[in-house]
Amino acid sequence: MASHISYTNTGSKRLTEKLPWALVFTVAALVAAAAIGIALPVLGLAKLRLALVAVAALIGAAMLFVHPGLAIAFFVFAGMVKGNPDVAAVVPFDLTMALAASLLLACAVKLLRSDHLPFFPRAYVLYVPISLLVIASLLYTPDMGAGIAKAERFLILTGLAVVCPFILLDTPRKLRMFFYATVCFGIFMSAESWSGLGGWERLAPPGGLTIQLGDSAGMGIAIVWSLILPRLSFRYRLLFYPVVGMLFIALIGSGSRGPAIGAVCCVLFALWHFRQLWLDAVIFAVGGVYGIARVGIPTAAFDYLATLASKDPHDAFSGRDDLMALAWRLFREHPLLGVGIGGYSFYSPDPTNNGFPHNLFLEIAAELGFVALIAFAALVLWAFWEAVRQLRDHKFPLWSESTAVLALLIFGFLQMIKSGDMNDNRSMWLFMGLPFLLRHLANKAPVQTQATSPLPSLVQSGQGRD
Repeated sequence: MASHISYTNTGSKRLTEKLPWALVFTVAALVAAAAIGIALPVLGLAKLRLALVAVAALIGAAMLFVHPGLAIAFFVFAGMVKGNPDVAAVVPFDLTMALAASLLLACAVKLLRSDHLPFFPRAYVLYVPISLLVIASLLYTPDMGAGIAKAERFLILTGLAVVCPFILLDTPRKLRMFFYATVCFGIFMSAESWSGLGGWERLAPPGGLTIQLGDSAGMGIAIVWSLILPRLSFRYRLLFYPVVGMLFIALIGSGSRGPAIGAVCCVLFALWHFRQLWLDAVIFAVGGVYGIARVGIPTAAFDYLATLASKDPHDAFSGRDDLMALAWRLFREHPLLGVGIGGYSFYSPDPTNNGFPHNLFLEIAAELGFVALIAFAALVLWAFWEAVRQLRDHKFPLWSESTAVLALLIFGFLQMIKSGDMNDNRSMWLFMGLPFLLRHLANKAPVQTQATSPLPSLVQSGQGRD
């Protein structure tokens, strides 16, 4: 892979086109809805509250339907906010299910209005053995209730994250909208967590889980450094410094070790390919050393991050090494078909708090067996191989987007090998489809992609030097 690649301004658009007003309006509507949910119960205006929430929901639904990139981003990350009681007061229904219904409706309308069947890559044949084993394993899982619940979430909710992008994100602009919506979500989550600065506990998002804050901030950092900053000249990159700083403060304040490692890897990946960002990295490093201790990041966050340097693997993995060892034992005892979907929690000594091994490869191996493990590993490798192919081809029409896709793959991969279960890692299932979607979009309209006029006022031309 060639190093020190500088982005050329082919295919760039005005900043106002990159961040449409509809996106800003949607984020503002969500913030306003949250404010309404907090303020109006205090005032005792229950009926007015319900009316305003209904109006906000209708406006939000309209924006999500018009801009599917927003809907997909919010669907994947909705679980990060719906656990908050204030959000539950504003939205009197399951947010994930509501967004899933809107996505299903949008897909149905799209398919009915189209004369062509949707495109799906050849790699998606690898989902067939995984899905079949999820269903078949219900026949022998030791916990039928947990198995049915997990299978339903995987086949319906996680399945939507896998399929919907190929139906709804049918233009490069809609794909970029997904990227920008993800960044906006990370900004929103980071801003919400700042109320904890100066306290003793680690920063947390509205949903309450520190790892969720780390994930949202880390994904925002990955996209900003790999897609947005390389497109801009130095004076315009300065405008994004507060955003990047906000994301880094939330990431460090959450104390989330996996997202911190992933974000650093994505920044290094961007610096390897965009030499004009080296100056930005130096500025952030100097500013970080000077400013981090002054913004009130809780000491607990630094203490938890420091466990990464522990010589004791049990401390470094926070006890997850025992959970992974259990999954490995179950796989060795049931190598062919596994113990059944949802079966890991049956054998876990603490199924309520530790119902999965925090490693997606081991979870699939333990519950679904060897065939599903091979299919999933092949799917991951195929996605990375396609993403690297696109990045090595400097004439690829959507080359700048390919850097963001590979950055997200790197970030998602590092998360799924140390945290979450099959459905918690819904974002990674989505990321694995993006390289194939990008190839399809490039083949579908190469002339349209390359014909956009450059704007030297916003984007560096030539070699990208500042």
